[in-house]
Amino acid sequence: MDIPIRFDFFTESDSVTAMRSDEVAAFRKNRLIKTSDSCPRPVVKFADAGFPVEITDEIVAAGFAEPTPIQSQGWPVALRGLDLVGIASTGSG
Repeated sequence: MDIPIRFDFFTESDSVTAMRSDEVAAFRKNRLIKTSDSCPRPVVKFADAGFPVEITDEIVAAGFAEPTPIQSQGWPVALRGLDLVGIASTGSG
């Protein structure tokens, strides 16, 4: 018996779902995020990513205020099991 492989591990948060198209466009523009037209909406806060609360609490405790642009847009794509090519500055020089 074949067990189907699950590829979609992402559930969009209510706050992200409630964002208007112009708000999504402004969020992406302000963070220099460029996507295809069919790209899922970005997460705005760590809580939007759907990680267990213990992980989110540790991220916030480590001093991170919000996801980086590549995390904001990349997590919803990757966690849905979709293909992703991301380019971002590493900050390493």
